[in-house]
Amino acid sequence: MRPGASPRPGTRGAGREPHHAHGGGGRGVRKGLPAEFALLAACCRWPPSAEREAAVRAAANGSVDWARFEQLVRRHRVTALARNGLVKAGIALPQAFEAHLARATAEEGRLALAMAGETLRLHRLFDAAGLPILMIKGVTLACLAYGDLGLKQSRDIDLLTTPEHASAARRLLEELSYRPSGEAQPSTEEEFDLIVALHMEQEFSHPASGMTVEIHWRLAHNPHLLGSLGMPAQSVPLGGGLLRTLSDETLFSYLCVHGARHCWSRLKWLADLNAFIARPETDITSLHQAARAVGAGRASGLALLLCHDVLGALVPEAILAEARVDRTTCLLAANALRCLAYDERGGQMPFAFTVRRNLSDFFLGEGAGYAFREAGLKWTSHTDRLAWPLPPALHFLYHLVRIPLWGLRNGRRLLGRQRP
Repeated sequence: MRPGASPRPGTRGAGREPHHAHGGGGRGVRKGLPAEFALLAACCRWPPSAEREAAVRAAANGSVDWARFEQLVRRHRVTALARNGLVKAGIALPQAFEAHLARATAEEGRLALAMAGETLRLHRLFDAAGLPILMIKGVTLACLAYGDLGLKQSRDIDLLTTPEHASAARRLLEELSYRPSGEAQPSTEEEFDLIVALHMEQEFSHPASGMTVEIHWRLAHNPHLLGSLGMPAQSVPLGGGLLRTLSDETLFSYLCVHGARHCWSRLKWLADLNAFIARPETDITSLHQAARAVGAGRASGLALLLCHDVLGALVPEAILAEARVDRTTCLLAANALRCLAYDERGGQMPFAFTVRRNLSDFFLGEGAGYAFREAGLKWTSHTDRLAWPLPPALHFLYHLVRIPLWGLRNGRRLLGRQRP
């Protein structure tokens, strides 16, 4: 599944700290987490090594509920990484599960190739239309982090443009037969403009191919996180072409914030970030400093602490020490571990997890400006404004109906889950 050309950029400067000198590596998953999750985390370590194989064998040396393990693989969307880790460690699997894992990995590989082809096509069409575009996560991150398209599992294609070009990007996708999908489905230009003003992305789906594309015009809801980044880019070779994506520093900061905003509830996000920083040329200290410069220092410290504790990443001791003495970071890490290890058993995460995730958002940034803006974002719902359009003079009413409408929506979801 490797692309035709080497995806890794060349050496970017001399005198950086060698990767093997990073301290504090190899501790792995904290004690007390479920055995099946510990095994899955061991499989998701990167790069492949004798240490990873030993960690997988140690985690599998006991009673493993393979049905529960399979459910965790699906929930965390790490099918190929799970199989790669188990096979390389020589773990004997139940025959039915081994066959299922092989089929699922092959299917994910075919999907990755299809998404790579569509990503290249969209990139070229946006360029031809003169629209600024970067590909974020997806196949470009697979190339940078793993050098293999088949190891990163993705469900959609993420495009980044500017707020000024979001409407033109929407029109281009609709010309290609993509249609708005997801929670918000604007049907008019005015509704889409409202989403651009209040939100950061819009999902589109293709009814024939089944492909899903998300247009992003911001990297974070709160402008105090990543607000000054702009669109610094690097090029990633793929299939005889080039895809533009975020620069290493910007991509690292974005991945840290993206994972933290979702409470790191899927292992795939942490695994992808871990593989990205595990490249020999990566200077983790410089990446962390760049994240601090754009208000994402706590998100970076949290991410690196989790990479170290869950995936055995080699992280500089100074960064780990800084994270461990920050009580807020430690609380966020404990919350993320609960979300990571939660066993859905075919259902949704409980309501308490949603509340905990929303509360944790208030502590990712620092300062009164960040907290005030976050409160405004939580209180403003573009869903309400789309469902109940009001003239500007009456916009204050949205504040009065925010809680009743929120309760109504979540009550409907809860009833829907409980129906047989």
